[in-house]
Amino acid sequence: MNIAISRSEDKRRPDGWLSPVYGRSRKVSVDHKALDRNRLVGYSQDTEAVEAFKILRTKILQVAGAGDRRVIMVTSPRQGEGKTMITVNLALTFAKEFRQTVLLIDGDLKNQNVHTCLGYESERGLGDYLYGQAKFEDLVAWPGIEKLTIVSGGSYRSESAELLNSPKMHELMNDLRNRFRERYVIIDAPAALDSADTNVLAPMVDGIVIVVQAGRTLKKDISAALKLLPTAKILGFVVNRFPHK
Repeated sequence: MNIAISRSEDKRRPDGWLSPVYGRSRKVSVDHKALDRNRLVGYSQDTEAVEAFKILRTKILQVAGAGDRRVIMVTSPRQGEGKTMITVNLALTFAKEFRQTVLLIDGDLKNQNVHTCLGYESERGLGDYLYGQAKFEDLVAWPGIEKLTIVSGGSYRSESAELLNSPKMHELMNDLRNRFRERYVIIDAPAALDSADTNVLAPMVDGIVIVVQAGRTLKKDISAALKLLPTAKILGFVVNRFPHK
């Protein structure tokens, strides 16, 4: 497989900042009101919430970087636990780091919300590529945030598990992993107990982050999710909405 790249070259400043030059990526405009409404603080000025995501980024880089694990899937036991919000904030925070670029992929083919959270329109996504209805490079969007590109949107796909387990998806993941050594791929995956898709994606990724919500996620659901996911790939948990003291 030979996928056209979404940036034509990389330029590194003397201070180490990796500066992509975006070529074929489709430019989209994010809605700042949507960012505030959906608690997307990852690219804001330093606040307590931003600092929390920086700490999370550092911990992931320490664990994943040691094993060259650059394809990371974010999931949760059940829907509604803040998974997509955490995923997008994590991607935004990764994009602020000097040493790598980030590709954020909406891998929830039945409930694609990444573009909605960011407040832009997107009619085509990963499912359209896997279904043979779009070229991958035509789906890559640049939201005007340096070092971040996104593949999101697309129509509902009832055959999502079959598409995600197709040879085309396996080839895509291998290509994305090997094409750029300084890029992290972050995938917003479905909730583990609500969809077979997450179990299909798990063998293809290098690391898994599990989001749970304080006061909502049940211990039995956490245990059930852990039984479905490869233990060796779990990088850790993120507790969403933890009460502030």
